[in-house]
Amino acid sequence: MVTSEVVKQKDRPDKKIYNITDTGKVHLIGWIAEPSIPTPIKEDMLVKMYVGFLVPKDILIKELQQLKDLHEEKLRLFREYEKIYFSDVKNMPVKGKYRYLNLRTGINFELFHIRWCEEAIEFLNNEFE
Repeated sequence: MVTSEVVKQKDRPDKKIYNITDTGKVHLIGWIAEPSIPTPIKEDMLVKMYVGFLVPKDILIKELQQLKDLHEEKLRLFREYEKIYFSDVKNMPVKGKYRYLNLRTGINFELFHIRWCEEAIEFLNNEFE
């Protein structure tokens, strides 16, 4: 369903370029048409919060702040991609518009996690005094 070709590079490791075959394209189109099922959330921080009563709240607040910082950095990177590659979405080719939707998912994912970290920090700071 896929073929690959090794491309030699100078001063960098060799890279593989993959191409989808006609059979692979038929299979891919069929897979796209199948219903998607949401995957379960697997987030370490949720487990830590679930049993957070076992440690001083400052430990969780510190962890939440670190997590928030990571999500803010990822959001910054996604916003940079948006400016560079998607500054004129209306005039982009169709393929680019679909890729933009994926980027928007990433941006919203990061925004959600930043807001959740802020909410959890505020809750821990105010609800246990």
